[in-house]
Amino acid sequence: MKVKVDDPFEATAKYGGCTGEYPIAWWSSTNSGIESNNGQGQPFEDLRNALYIPTLQKDGQPVPKEVIDGFIADAKNLGLNCVNIAMGMWELTGSGRVQIEKIWIASDLALSADKDAIRCLAINIKSRVNQDGVTYEIGGTLYFV
Repeated sequence: MKVKVDDPFEATAKYGGCTGEYPIAWWSSTNSGIESNNGQGQPFEDLRNALYIPTLQKDGQPVPKEVIDGFIADAKNLGLNCVNIAMGMWELTGSGRVQIEKIWIASDLALSADKDAIRCLAINIKSRVNQDGVTYEIGGTLYFV
């Protein structure tokens, strides 16, 4: 369940991460539904398949532009043709440090992109650009590899 939030720092502390995306504003995700948001935001439904493409490695170093452009091209080849810029915020594994970065979200509102191929590309991104994890969505549900 996606939840619009008022305070992205509080949501990151509670849920482990938060996304700032136009026109939605800041939102996070909870696995157990409305009852778990404790009044911290407004639940909403957002059905899409999507892949989140990072611009920073977990050590804070930038991902080279040509690598990002390659991942965007790979996502489009899977049918994730709607590509938008957003902000991502999450706690890094181990240090607990919060990292905020520009991200690209490649999505498919028709839900026709191959789910296994999206997951495989997320795994590839994670291994190639030094990430704790990479996020993808299937039918609006967030998954992490």
